[in-house]
Amino acid sequence: MKKFIFAAVCATLLATTGHTQDRPRRGMGGMGRGGQRVMGVIQSVSATSVTVKDEEGTLWTVDLSDNTRVMKEREPAKAGDLAKGQAVFAVGMPEPGKKEVHAMVISMLSPERAQRMAEMADRMKENLGKTYLVGKITKMDETKLTIKRPDGVEQVAAVDENTSLRKGGRMGGAIMGGGAPMGEGAAPAAAAAPNQGEPITLADVKVGDNVNGPGSVKDGVFLFKELHVATGRAGGRRQGGGTPAPDQQ
Repeated sequence: MKKFIFAAVCATLLATTGHTQDRPRRGMGGMGRGGQRVMGVIQSVSATSVTVKDEEGTLWTVDLSDNTRVMKEREPAKAGDLAKGQAVFAVGMPEPGKKEVHAMVISMLSPERAQRMAEMADRMKENLGKTYLVGKITKMDETKLTIKRPDGVEQVAAVDENTSLRKGGRMGGAIMGGGAPMGEGAAPAAAAAPNQGEPITLADVKVGDNVNGPGSVKDGVFLFKELHVATGRAGGRRQGGGTPAPDQQ
């Protein structure tokens, strides 16, 4: 399950640099524009909720209502289809102070989709820090940047006169060797076409910015070919934190 979480977090950051990840991770990846996200395996089912264990072993209560959208194989499903042992991805509004989410959508992951996500995670892990880099800037020293990656590793990166600096925009899935959608009914964000964003200069890049971009390692330092800085919305101004949930069809 940790592979799925890693893939979901990285691909979401890559596909939507228009949103920051300043808030702490909770469950699958923390609060985002779409609400609290939980990904894991169903442990029990009742008429009004399911209990989900995430990759950290935390148990979440995912409340279901008539307004909860249930998806399976990109098609609408019923709450009655949810069963113990099923891998799911849920998005909803959190209950303050509790490991509880009032689900707006819950997507069931088929074994095939789960396998594709695991394979994508393997590719992303293998290439992270080698052919692409994503994370938050924790330190800047002239043209050198220290990036805290989604896996917690801090990596030294750099830009030079050939680096294209952009606010917003995103990389294409080719950086990771392609990818799979984040959940049943989710759009294949990681494989989306690149979005160039707005040109900026190095003076516009700050500590705390969430960034991503393709590049390569030279003399132990990751050199960005392109550096995309997160904004509040693609091409817009910076807004609140949180990584958004994958788009649902």
